[in-house]
Amino acid sequence: MISRRGPTSSSLRRGFTLMEVLLVLGLIVALAGVTVVGFAGWHDAAALGEGGRRVEALLRAARAEAAVRGCKLRLEFARDDDDPRDVATLVVMWEPDPAAAPGEWFRFTGGMWESYLPDELICVGTCRLTGPSAYRTLTFGVGVDEAFQPVTFYPDGSSDSAEILLISRDPDDGRGVKIELNGLIGSIRSTALDVNETEAFLAGE
Repeated sequence: MISRRGPTSSSLRRGFTLMEVLLVLGLIVALAGVTVVGFAGWHDAAALGEGGRRVEALLRAARAEAAVRGCKLRLEFARDDDDPRDVATLVVMWEPDPAAAPGEWFRFTGGMWESYLPDELICVGTCRLTGPSAYRTLTFGVGVDEAFQPVTFYPDGSSDSAEILLISRDPDDGRGVKIELNGLIGSIRSTALDVNETEAFLAGE
């Protein structure tokens, strides 16, 4: 007679082979790597987006503050010596007494300016003045850093027109955000740039 028995208890207790264990571990490591890379890219993109929104808020607030106070405010750029790249951070200045002390600028700390500054999120790759309103600043802009031209806001509610390039704090992330400010009407437009577009903008193309 042929005995028909099910699997023996010894075969049921057979564990994974070394090859199977290594294969599973390899798959886990690979999936973890993909997840980390994806999260890092998402985090950098989120930082650029938030940095751009803060700069937009900063520009609108500076325009309003200059009109309310009846004096000029200026967005300046301080080169970041801790970053090996040619980048800068944002500084807000103002001319508190243009009648008695014209041309004397001091750091502006009124209102909630410090909360607008996005230095921990982004840095400035360049700022170029554009449009007819820019010439009011350029006419007395002797010694101004051409790569980081200051943007002045006037008591009449206008400002210099400018293009500001924001880039990631991560030197390995070559993406950027271009902010276009129309000083005559106060409109602001932000555009996300990929790596090639960011490099072309920095090169002046």
